[in-house]
Amino acid sequence: MKDQRSDIRNHAMTNQEIDLLLLEKDMPALFHKYQYKIDFMVNYFIGKKLFISSEKEDLIQSVNEALLIKAERIQKNYNNNASISTYLNTIIKNCCLEIYRQKKKVVVGDPFLIPEIDQQAAANTNQSLNKLTIKAELDKLEAILKQFKQLDRLLLYLKLLCRISIEEADVLAYFPQCPEIYVLKLMREFGHSYQLMTDKEIYTALNYYNNLLKGKSTSVDSEKKWLEYKVQQIITKLNNQSSKANYDKDSLKILLSIYFTEVSY
Repeated sequence: MKDQRSDIRNHAMTNQEIDLLLLEKDMPALFHKYQYKIDFMVNYFIGKKLFISSEKEDLIQSVNEALLIKAERIQKNYNNNASISTYLNTIIKNCCLEIYRQKKKVVVGDPFLIPEIDQQAAANTNQSLNKLTIKAELDKLEAILKQFKQLDRLLLYLKLLCRISIEEADVLAYFPQCPEIYVLKLMREFGHSYQLMTDKEIYTALNYYNNLLKGKSTSVDSEKKWLEYKVQQIITKLNNQSSKANYDKDSLKILLSIYFTEVSY
């Protein structure tokens, strides 16, 4: 495991470079990597009453099957205008819409599901509402994050929690006087895919840099407790804003991953 992790760090591939390699060589592995996007989108459709929760596993399987069927076309049509992550997000959303239309579900109370509306009009409205709903969740998250002190620290830690590649700007925002050598070390450690790192390894590294660059003397456990407390506060605030919200740590990580990686809606 250590040798494999060391090899990834030495190559320092970016997330996009890894995705491009998987797009070319291993589409099933690419789809597997982004299962969290499928899970998020399926949960969204269930939350909108377009499907029921008992259908979740079947829906996830149907989306995966649709992606495998479309794999060659997905590979061929990618034009590099957006990240592969964003490209797949749109495809996964459309797969869910296709499954919904095939089932011809009609849900009372949703204005775009009136039977007289033709399929194209319904699809257009579905997509618009989808964008607005997810954007609304992202806007709520952003507003909540801005309420916290030490925001630069929180954003850096949350990126690491979600295993998202950091940028130099993230480092310098929290460590403004960071010597270049340590910026390079942090980027070598976290500026690319580090999915194989354990939480303990991440907290240990954070504790080392925090003590070194901030002149502190804290423990690894205190780093963990600080972030866990902040995460719980974010979850509580999100759930308090809507009677239908039911975020936990896993679903928050999905939302954070989209927040940090999505280009725009």
